This record gives sequence, structure tokens and C-alpha cells, in this order.
Amino acid sequence: MKHLVLSGNRLAAPGTRALANGPWNQLQSLDLSSIHCGNEGTQALCAAKDWPHQAESSRQQNRPSGAAALQLSKRPKLQTLDLSQNYLDTESFWWLNRASWPALVSLNLSRNIPDSGSGQALLSAAWPWLTHLNISHCDCLETRTMADFSKGRWALINSVALLNSAAL
Repeated sequence: MKHLVLSGNRLAAPGTRALANGPWNQLQSLDLSSIHCGNEGTQALCAAKDWPHQAESSRQQNRPSGAAALQLSKRPKLQTLDLSQNYLDTESFWWLNRASWPALVSLNLSRNIPDSGSGQALLSAAWPWLTHLNISHCDCLETRTMADFSKGRWALINSVALLNSAAL
């Protein structure tokens, strides 16, 4: 299976833990919007060992090159993740920061409830291929974080949704 949509199902933390334990070595797209996973479920997702994003650990901030990029391109990896509307707070954003998703291209965290310190957790995450980030209706950014976004923290980023953010 390459794409899995569980949006709107009330999996909550127990269901999310069970999902994280599955062997998803071909999964490229995962929609977990509105499943009410919360902090505990986010922690389970980020700590899972058998997910394709855990197969290779890349904590570098720069885009992989040479042999590393070729190795990443040959294996299916989680590229799209939607965790919108899950009541994620600052703790969840820090768990996301610790996850190794070297092939992540699109991340939707809109309509969650983190505070202004959560923006820094996102900025220090190792997602070298990230091009789309949706953090609208989160109020997780402060002016300093906005300045970091504008400096191009992620080399490939080409869209960031910030509607109704506190920094605007």
C-alpha cells in the first residue's frame, strides 16, 4: 500500500499506536487528519521503527547529495503527511521535530493548538526535501520564527501556509 487515508476516524492515541506498529515499508502518503491522536499518538508515530521514514536516519539540515541522495531515491519513503485538526500542542511539535523523515515533501499541521514556541521546533527539524508546509490556524509562530522562515531554513521550501497565524 502506498497511500492511506484515515481522516475523520476517531483512532485517538490507542488507534494511532496500533497503526504505528504496522509494517508500512511502501507507504508514501498518510492522511491522519481529524483522528484525535493528540500528544501520545504523535509520539507513537514519531517513534515507530518500521515506517519507511525510519529506514534511513538523516539528521543533516542540508539536502542529501551524491550517494546518499541516490540511496534515498531508490526506496519508497513517507513523502506526504497530514496531521491537521488533531489537537496537537507544543509537545507534539517537538515529537515531530525528533522524527527522521528524510523524504518528507509535504506536511500539513493546520488547525492544531501549539503555542508560540512551537515554531522553533519545526524550524530545527531535519526534513531536507520539504517543499510544502501548512501551519495555518495554529498560532505557533512568533516574529523571530517568521524571520527564520524568510532566511530559507529549508532549501527547497516553496510554500508555507500561515493564515490566521499570530505572527501576521
